[in-house]
Amino acid sequence: MPSIQNQSFYEVYQSLTRSTVDFLNKGKRYDPNINFDELFKACRLLWTIIAIQVQFNVPLKMTDSIFGYDMIYPYTDDFVDCTSVSQKAKKEFAQVLHERLLIGEPNYDPKSHFNGRQSNVTELRLPLSLQPHADKIGKIFDMVKLIENDWARHGEHECVYMSLTTIHDAQIKSTLQHARPEDGYAPTMAQIEQVSAEKGGASLIATGFLIEGRLTRAKMAYLEYLGFGMQLVDDLQVSSSKSL
Repeated sequence: MPSIQNQSFYEVYQSLTRSTVDFLNKGKRYDPNINFDELFKACRLLWTIIAIQVQFNVPLKMTDSIFGYDMIYPYTDDFVDCTSVSQKAKKEFAQVLHERLLIGEPNYDPKSHFNGRQSNVTELRLPLSLQPHADKIGKIFDMVKLIENDWARHGEHECVYMSLTTIHDAQIKSTLQHARPEDGYAPTMAQIEQVSAEKGGASLIATGFLIEGRLTRAKMAYLEYLGFGMQLVDDLQVSSSKSL
């Protein structure tokens, strides 16, 4: 593939179209029951990643790790936002996924390669409160396996998993943004901005690590500020729609 600097707008558009089609097809192959809204939500992040690939002057392509990253958050958002899931289950899920992202599985093998087909969820060792949600959690763990296909743990790319853990922790914290006075907690604008800064910055920093494996401090700073701006706009739009 020619360098990004030598590609015309049309060539970039072709790469964007091809990656989008590949993503949608791969998503449906992995999870035939996934709905269009979830796939579209994941696809929005793919387009952001492609834009960053252009800026970083790297080949425009959809890797296993990019697919896994794009898909993991529609699944986790659905779980965290679901009103039928108990607070105890959500709290234990947050801890389980934190450990899965940061530490990995006890039997992790850096030479193994995940084939992209849904794993057997009966093999998961989950707390009692999470066992009714094993299917969803199994899909989330599969997305982590896809990321591990590209970036091995316990080496020079450990920051990939540190960044993923950071965005997960920020995502859990962001659930407080939409609390109402009748819930006993109403966030101030300063608190909303702080959470947006953490979540948005962490999201794009993780994106950069998934693209390159390692980042300079300059790139991390650029992605953090860009992510904060994008996340703040998104959060304000959600808050405005809920108040109507």
